[in-house]
Amino acid sequence: MNSKTSLSNTCRYEGCTLTGALAVTAFVPDGISIIHGPSGCAHHHVSLLHSTLMQYDILPMPRIMTTGLGEREVIFGGEESLLETIAAAIERSPHAVFVISTCVTGTIGDDTEGICRNEWGIPVIPIDCAGFLGGTFSDGFSRALIGLSTLIGEGSAEGEGVNIVGERNLEVEVEENFREVHRILEALDIPVNVRFVRNTPASGLGRFAGGNVNLFREDPGGALSGFFAEKYRIPGIVGFPIGPAGSCRLIRRLGGMFGHDPTDAIREEEAQWQELAADFSDLRGGRIALQPPATAGEWADAVSLASCIGCTITNTGIPVPWNGPIGIGGARRMLRIWRRRMYA
Repeated sequence: MNSKTSLSNTCRYEGCTLTGALAVTAFVPDGISIIHGPSGCAHHHVSLLHSTLMQYDILPMPRIMTTGLGEREVIFGGEESLLETIAAAIERSPHAVFVISTCVTGTIGDDTEGICRNEWGIPVIPIDCAGFLGGTFSDGFSRALIGLSTLIGEGSAEGEGVNIVGERNLEVEVEENFREVHRILEALDIPVNVRFVRNTPASGLGRFAGGNVNLFREDPGGALSGFFAEKYRIPGIVGFPIGPAGSCRLIRRLGGMFGHDPTDAIREEEAQWQELAADFSDLRGGRIALQPPATAGEWADAVSLASCIGCTITNTGIPVPWNGPIGIGGARRMLRIWRRRMYA
């Protein structure tokens, strides 16, 4: 069990474009990720992934390979190495192979996409992560999700319910946050269709197209929700629930989309938030300052949480950490830290 409580350790969500892409592809259990670049670049990112998974007490490593480009390939091109590595990966019988390009291959001009289009017998999907040309972790994360959407047509489109899209796979509380969303869906008798992508086999992603609604962990620029809405004609909701206002808002939206009366679910949700407030009644009347401050999109939900427990947010209050807690479980973990800060 992970016992870390510092909010500075709640997630690893920064790094270059390659890190973001690997944070998606490495969590497809029947796939293999190939880092097309120098071995040092692969070592850095695999070490980061390994240390993160060890932090969660997850010992088996995802299947990751590298073309291990050296001086010769940098001068004459690395396409031959990529062909050989893809062939070696396919010998391990994956359902799909993900080829993540790097700054080096972007510089030398390898035709990674052309090689991936060869007849390999299984999907071989290129993901452009030449970050030096402009790119962040979030860019790589989004490119990988969009790239993996080609797998949706590889299986049955039968399915129903909600697709959970873009979970932060390197977040300590990723499973706890999923359980909060799942709890809300259960209150409305709505099933989870597909987690896109977290521990879902590539062979099972075809069910995505049968979903009724896409729920995105986040999508600040709107590119992901726009892409999936246009390509699959599935309406989307952006943002996991934060605070009582965010939770009730999600219940109302889902109820409207699925034609369910949300009255009972909202009543039960509000009762659970009141139970949480009672558990932290000793914080009532406190004046707090959120550090870092809630974003503009989170502010109303942050105020709803503070009001629920009887606190006032002010610039001159006691500094307490803010991490956009998901649901009641996330709020409870954060409020325990607030309690320690306010009684320090």
